[in-house]
Amino acid sequence: MTFRNRYSIGSISMYNLTLSMFADQFGVWNNYRKFLNLGLDRISKNLS
Repeated sequence: MTFRNRYSIGSISMYNLTLSMFADQFGVWNNYRKFLNLGLDRISKNLS
């Protein structure tokens, strides 16, 4: 039990780091998706 507590306390900073990195990637992915959707919209409008 004490080992688990010590481990969780030690990994909190690591967890926060991973979380912020994931948030960064998520923001980039959202922008990419918007860009992709815009491109698909234009392509479909051009095709029709």
